[in-house]
Amino acid sequence: MMYDYFRSARKKQRASHLRYFLMHMMYKYGFDFDTYIDIGACNSVELDQYCDLFDNVVAFEPNPEATITPRDNLILHQKALSDLEEVRSFHIDMTIPHYSTLNRWEMDKYIPEGHDWKIMQVTTAKLDDYELKASCIKIDTEGEDDAVVRGAYNTIAEWKPILYLEFMSQETEQLLIDIGYTVEYSSWIDNFLIHEDYI
Repeated sequence: MMYDYFRSARKKQRASHLRYFLMHMMYKYGFDFDTYIDIGACNSVELDQYCDLFDNVVAFEPNPEATITPRDNLILHQKALSDLEEVRSFHIDMTIPHYSTLNRWEMDKYIPEGHDWKIMQVTTAKLDDYELKASCIKIDTEGEDDAVVRGAYNTIAEWKPILYLEFMSQETEQLLIDIGYTVEYSSWIDNFLIHEDYI
């Protein structure tokens, strides 16, 4: 339980850091705070702050255990995004509040044994199917980030939003570089990218 406490505290501290880094990029490159797309929204603790910053927020969070407060400028889709429309097993960690993933086999190495998992079936979708305009897209899907980018390729190529990906493979980085993106900041987790048209 102590591990879970410190994990939660680190996540809150990191969320604050990411928010300020995003704001810095928005102001630095002259972006309008128009539409923020949050894929893997998790809960209202973070989402409310983006609702305060942006004119419109579109959130995707399939976890029915997630607590997300309605806002006038928030549209919530209880949908899991990927690169295909198919039925997948969605794993919800009942030990860590709001933690869920389509890729438990990938994320198991980060989670101690003994957690209580709930499994439900979900039908995934692609972001491109929603035909959304975006100023910024956040992708934090606990192991599904690369697939989400592939399913959002047309949206990203058309609107050239600031991108935040929690995890980014070399293949995904090259895919984005090929359509004009450059990495503003990257670490093992947390990757920010900006399109060359704004530099």
